[in-house]
Amino acid sequence: MEAQIAAARIGAERLVALIERYGYQRFTAACSAVMDYAERLMRQAIAALPDGDYTARTMIDGFVDSPDPKKRHLRIVATVRVRGDQIEVDLTGTADQVADRPINMLFEGTDDVAVWLTVRSVLLDTAARGHIPMNDGLLRPIKITAPLGSLAKPIFPAPTIARFCPGNQLGDTVMKALAQAVPGQVSAGIGDLKVIAFSGMRQGKHWVHMEIFEGSYGGRAGLDGMDAVDTLYANTRNDPIKDIESRLPLRVVRYELRDGASGAGEWRGGLGSVREFVYLSDGGASVEGEGTSSHPGDSPAASRGVRPSCGLSGETEAARYFRRKFHICRSAQASGLFVSARPAAVMATRLREHPSEYAVMSPTACCRWKGHAATTQSR
Repeated sequence: MEAQIAAARIGAERLVALIERYGYQRFTAACSAVMDYAERLMRQAIAALPDGDYTARTMIDGFVDSPDPKKRHLRIVATVRVRGDQIEVDLTGTADQVADRPINMLFEGTDDVAVWLTVRSVLLDTAARGHIPMNDGLLRPIKITAPLGSLAKPIFPAPTIARFCPGNQLGDTVMKALAQAVPGQVSAGIGDLKVIAFSGMRQGKHWVHMEIFEGSYGGRAGLDGMDAVDTLYANTRNDPIKDIESRLPLRVVRYELRDGASGAGEWRGGLGSVREFVYLSDGGASVEGEGTSSHPGDSPAASRGVRPSCGLSGETEAARYFRRKFHICRSAQASGLFVSARPAAVMATRLREHPSEYAVMSPTACCRWKGHAATTQSR
């Protein structure tokens, strides 16, 4: 935190120096010019699309163990309307908000970020176009709407702390809609990431460690999917193993790519990762994520990706499996194992049959996308 504050102060000092050197009017004129340039780029890219309405749907898990049907298997709908050099992304049809579960998405801060990043990445791919200025000009031709009281625009005090994974699914839904207009520019879905919070007590004090378990990207025309990366609008890094082990009663005994986990196809989907954690003292785990109930990237041009599953085992006990979000107190005693294997993503175009389900291969606790090590699986 102190480093971030110091970096912000340096940035402020250099901005002041820039204004002092060139003058306020020239500085603001340059800012306006670069934003107008970005807007022109986006409008040109949108204008190249065929006018039309493109709709896609995704079902997220929600809370699949809840007896209330309004809290499980929740629908996200995105309709991309292209008119000339403007786009509207309409989220009408998305499920109603969940009043007492933290799965709702903020309209400002989740929906807008997911939509903007997805549209910019698809239409103005830096790999094809080079440097693209990232500023407000890119957003001007894009309008986002959502019904009030929906999962995408909840009414306070509907909780939103676990909005990140549904937000990634929203971005994936927008990609599926855009695929109908520009199929050659869109990844064949994502293997969404997962968030797992490890916790416990040590010497009378609480400890908590939150890990972002990477997802992966589906293949696209001409390119394999990216392996083991934060997807869409994520901006985190994995913690170094030596840092985890030096501060916490956890030991990382395995961290690798899930080799051979992708489905068949000309351009394979990205590989997920496998990580195993050993508890060195009693502890618990809380899992946040989506995708245990449905396959990622289900489209005519792509083979299905692999669903996740979660499981847990102790040193001597058999693995227990979960297909849901969960919270476990005293999940393991010392030497208990918690493993995470990320999902393999989807394959793009000219695909054959989707792969069979993976078999569990190890009796130790794993957290992974659809099987590979033993216990906890996350996408």
